[in-house]
Amino acid sequence: MRILSLAALMLLWNLSFGQDSLKTVRLEEVAITVERADDTAPVSQVTISRQEIRTFDLGQNPMVTFEKLSPSIISYSDAGSGFGNYNQIRLRGMDQSRISMTLNGVPLNDMVDQATFFSNFTDFASSMQSVQIQRGAGISSHGTASYAGSMSFESINLGRQDSYGGFGITGGSFSSLRINAEGGTGRTANNYSIYARVSRTVSEGYKRHSGSNAHSLFFSNAKFFDNSVLKFTALAGKTQNDQAYLPVLLSDIQTDPRTNYFDTDDTDDFEQEVLQLQYITFLNENLNWNTSAYYNGSRGFFPFTFGDQLIFSVINDQFGMFSNLSYQGEGISIAGGIHGYVMNRKNEDSVAPNLSQPTYEDETDKNEISTFAKVSYHFTDKLTGTVDLQVRSVVSTYTSDSLLLYAGDAEAERSDFFLNPKIGLSYQLNESSNVYASFGRTGREPARADLLVDPGSFSFINAANYTAFTDEGVFKSEYVNDFEFGYQFANEIFQVTINGFYMSFEDEIAAVGGLAGTSYFPVRQNVESSTRSGIELDLNYNAPDNLFFSLVSTYMQTNVDEFTDGSETFTNVNHAFAPDFQLMPSVEWLPLKSLKIGLDARYVSESYLELSNDPLLILPSYFVANGNIRWNISENIELGFWFNNIFNELYFTDGAPVDAEFDGVVEGPGYRIQPPRNFLASLKVRF
Repeated sequence: MRILSLAALMLLWNLSFGQDSLKTVRLEEVAITVERADDTAPVSQVTISRQEIRTFDLGQNPMVTFEKLSPSIISYSDAGSGFGNYNQIRLRGMDQSRISMTLNGVPLNDMVDQATFFSNFTDFASSMQSVQIQRGAGISSHGTASYAGSMSFESINLGRQDSYGGFGITGGSFSSLRINAEGGTGRTANNYSIYARVSRTVSEGYKRHSGSNAHSLFFSNAKFFDNSVLKFTALAGKTQNDQAYLPVLLSDIQTDPRTNYFDTDDTDDFEQEVLQLQYITFLNENLNWNTSAYYNGSRGFFPFTFGDQLIFSVINDQFGMFSNLSYQGEGISIAGGIHGYVMNRKNEDSVAPNLSQPTYEDETDKNEISTFAKVSYHFTDKLTGTVDLQVRSVVSTYTSDSLLLYAGDAEAERSDFFLNPKIGLSYQLNESSNVYASFGRTGREPARADLLVDPGSFSFINAANYTAFTDEGVFKSEYVNDFEFGYQFANEIFQVTINGFYMSFEDEIAAVGGLAGTSYFPVRQNVESSTRSGIELDLNYNAPDNLFFSLVSTYMQTNVDEFTDGSETFTNVNHAFAPDFQLMPSVEWLPLKSLKIGLDARYVSESYLELSNDPLLILPSYFVANGNIRWNISENIELGFWFNNIFNELYFTDGAPVDAEFDGVVEGPGYRIQPPRNFLASLKVRF
């Protein structure tokens, strides 16, 4: 109701204005220019257009889509289907809490856990105009630190002149179904524009009782003036997911691949909203200003049955504002901005059915102020230099009550301050190619779970770890020194990017293997010195005879100098979840102008499940092939058929050492299984 009320007020405000002329300016694109790199910037990145997104978007989690389009990304699914329930990604072997995600500049990460969960925003990709994925330190943006990389989402552009609409239906294996409808007014005679999408997604999941039932809404409304635009955007979703995140022992998978350790009554219930009011203006032909106020809130609970059914509930409220200035002159561009937010998190534990009598409560407040400035200067027609500096100040306060752990209220505060510099050079070899090199340093504070979660207890919070929250605690902030260098070539037939990287870490908060508490959070600890290095390839070839070929691949080596597990010390070990090779070829053939036949595959080499590199705890290599047929019945109607895991490969993209009895003894490797051979069909209608 809050979203609909705000949308109605914005609509009435727009209708009160008369006719306005509109200059031919790309006002909406200004909103994302300060956090995005252009094609020749010294940054390892790929920008995915709305057309590319629509090709692969079937209503599944967007992380599943993006792993097909960018090097170094691996996605994994709790339900084993990628359609509904929870899905996450790793970039260069690092989990998504180390990936900064923004929508029109608004941070999407939960600032306390620092991760982004698109489960609450099913069908998110359908309302996106584009997304830019930057790997490594990248360039400065608002929100959590770009540590492993960043994803900058741009919502659908409202500046088009014509009205439009459409609907889509996707259905197939595991009783999966997505229905969505969208429409836009286009820019009307008095220069306002509205876009809205509603979606419903349901799936039973591949694993037993791993289903999902989700609703989502996207609304955007803009009023255009001569040199400015006022825009309101609302994103909301409500989801119920059967819990399925526990890794399953390989022996149990071999007996029954659909094994799920959760109780059939363990179904969570979450909702989330993101609201943004944005004003963008051209102060003159070279200078523009973009200011936004936003709210990001979520609430819900998830259960865990272990004898009794434990209920863990969460409420998040975040209010923020940012303002950016950008200047584009002859041979130089300058941008800068400031961002601040306040966030409150409430956690509560109870035992069903006594939900009104919690056994534990705590509260986390997190406040941040950050600023950045960047300059890009053309020394010559061919040589461009870029300098970028971000400053972040973060203060977190943790308050526990007397319900469980302490004799009275207890409070701890942690302050972190980061200077994140980046510098790079790009040299244009000719009209078709360029080379680049860059260095960036980024610091990142620990997440709440790193500081407080007890690895060995069934409770989330360990009183003995309480001092870890403070500046003097056992967890340090982590830093990465990121060197990127590459070559790009592009013409109408052939496009290729070859990128090399070397990432040197200080006090990296590394996954050591195993899951904490109720097996939701991975156990992590600081390792003093570690590295990741590799080569990434992104290639596209428009061959004769209507053939299109692409290849996305990564070769990576990692090393942790020293890691101590209890009383045993290990040296020169590999990171967990860091395969040496990722290889993703694809081919598309157009036998007719209206018919497209595609085939893609993915090979990922083996990696370790934990940091001591126990050879018995391995994430096996896998090869998966998929096919699709897309037929444009008419200009506005497309019918698609998607055949996944054609060879019925038994494979896993995530796992952990499993202590099935919660007695401190690891029985063996456990995995989150991915789906066997499966099928989806889609109908997309536009008008």
